[in-house]
Amino acid sequence: MSIFSGKNLRKYISTLAVIIHLLFIPNIVLAGSFENTRNTYLSPSLKIGIPNFIQLFQEICAQDSDSLFKLTRRTFDKLTPVSLQSQIMQVIRDDLLKDEAIRSVQDIKVRFTSSSDEYLNYCRKEKLKELIFDDKGMIYRAEYQGMRKERKRKWIIEKVCSIFGENKEYYRSMPERNLWGMYYQYLAEREFRRKLLDKETGIEWIDFDVTVKLKDRTLKDVIKIEKKNGIFKAGLVQHKLAKELRQKIHVLESQRDDFRTITQNIERLERVINVNFNKWQDGVSRDNLKAARQTLGDIYTWTKRGRVAGKLSVEQYLKRILKKDGYLDTGDYQNAIKQIDQANSQLDSRLKQIAGKIERNIKQHSAELFQNLEEELYFEILKSSLICVESLVRFNRLEDASSKFEFIVLSIKSSKIIQNRTDEYTYLQKRLYDTYGLLDSASKHQAYTKALDLIKEVDARIQRQNENISEIWKWLKQRKFNQFARTIGDIIPEFYNIRRQRRVYTEVISSAIGEINGVISACDKSEKINPKIKNIIKQRLAGVRNELISIEKRAQERNDVIRKALPQIKIVSLPQTELLLKGRRKQAVEHISLEYDNIHSGIFDNLALLHLDFTNLQLGNKLADSGLVPLKNILPAVLDGLFAAGLIAQAI
Repeated sequence: MSIFSGKNLRKYISTLAVIIHLLFIPNIVLAGSFENTRNTYLSPSLKIGIPNFIQLFQEICAQDSDSLFKLTRRTFDKLTPVSLQSQIMQVIRDDLLKDEAIRSVQDIKVRFTSSSDEYLNYCRKEKLKELIFDDKGMIYRAEYQGMRKERKRKWIIEKVCSIFGENKEYYRSMPERNLWGMYYQYLAEREFRRKLLDKETGIEWIDFDVTVKLKDRTLKDVIKIEKKNGIFKAGLVQHKLAKELRQKIHVLESQRDDFRTITQNIERLERVINVNFNKWQDGVSRDNLKAARQTLGDIYTWTKRGRVAGKLSVEQYLKRILKKDGYLDTGDYQNAIKQIDQANSQLDSRLKQIAGKIERNIKQHSAELFQNLEEELYFEILKSSLICVESLVRFNRLEDASSKFEFIVLSIKSSKIIQNRTDEYTYLQKRLYDTYGLLDSASKHQAYTKALDLIKEVDARIQRQNENISEIWKWLKQRKFNQFARTIGDIIPEFYNIRRQRRVYTEVISSAIGEINGVISACDKSEKINPKIKNIIKQRLAGVRNELISIEKRAQERNDVIRKALPQIKIVSLPQTELLLKGRRKQAVEHISLEYDNIHSGIFDNLALLHLDFTNLQLGNKLADSGLVPLKNILPAVLDGLFAAGLIAQAI
């Protein structure tokens, strides 16, 4: 049999291709001196192994040879696709560096910063390995699934050695968890680079930060690679902002990143409780336990970065769950859930602190509707304002969120920066309208619900006190305190009929409190009543009186809420008020294509899309239509005049 037949031929061709590749492509080594040629995956950046690189770079630039220039790939991070590196270096040479500056180049660093895909941006910042995991585990697990422990360790050593080029003895001395960590990180970065260029991902632009160190100064800029006619093309983005302006923008960006990180961690902890520990009383499956441990471990690692008080508390709560013989090891899921709830409470507090800082930064510019600001800062303020809206929605302050968003809309209507771009402003108007419609509907629904809940609460409390008064009245009759019994007995029908037309709750309650105080005073002055009996009467009546005082305040609060929910409408009785509130509540959300339980998610989705719109406007990109939550035609306010006739009378 010929050695060049069938499977052998394919093997030799593959081997030959690898040899040719190694001959023409320089080895990757640690970013540092060329003498230190030990391959390592843990280096902060990669450098092509060419001795005297700077000299070669200068010579090639002088020769203006594109083919040779491609060999000068210098210091790219692990997230930059190789196919884009020559374009980036070309832009550095042609646009960033001048002829006189090339000779003074000492170092070049390029790193990925962001793209048009928000999910990839999130993965880069928070959880890169999420790209190689699905709901059932790692997507590449078939390569080693079913192997025995000894064979599995041998396999991972060979795999890591083939990827990073180190001697096997070097890896045999490493803990196995480190080997798997290196392998997973490599796969995640490879998957990230693949998705950046994948047509299905639909990436429209990619940004890279560039730092070029010269002998006398350092150049910093942004290279944007945009897809035009299906092809990526690189260009320089000039960001020559004043130092003070850059600092303001950096603060706003950092605060938004912190807010986003914390909200994601809160949602992940909630998922552990609601999904992984769902029905924990019946036991937790191995897969759910593994997923919970992974999530909690990731967040625990995050808490150890930085020494903020809130993060330190969360670290302690999670440590009790994850430590050896902790709640997960002992199967004490009830206490584990309590610790997660406490951790989430701390994260909520931290979220409010960050939202407060963002709000204070924004207020410095809010007096003029954010006008007369530099364009870069204007868009950063708008994006941070969206974070404030999201924070208010998360903490169920929907009315404040609606008002805050209305302010953003007014700012945009007054902005020449946006209105000068007619097509984009038309798109933006629709998105702003749809988002405001969701916020306004949710706010009204919440206001009507709050009014109805207060009506129900006050009525229930009055009914309970009326039952207590009835018991006291019976007891007084049995003890022959007829005068006291008559006075207390007169209160019972007043409370029983309190929901009738033209009855004012606060007046009825105030009158009852006065009657009870009169009985207590008369009892206290009487010399015929036994002191022990006197104390019993006074204590029982005082308990009812104190509760009625509290109910009176609550009824006044209820009235204020109703007036705010139904302005300019005065209604005679609470049954009619309830009917109108229920009608208005139904009407508030019936024109939305979402169930009310999902309206918060719809608002968050729309705010995320608007954030992307502002980013695109900031970068000079065109806006495209997207999947905003649509609104149906708003139905006429049928119930507005339903009770108008005959119902305009005194206030509640």
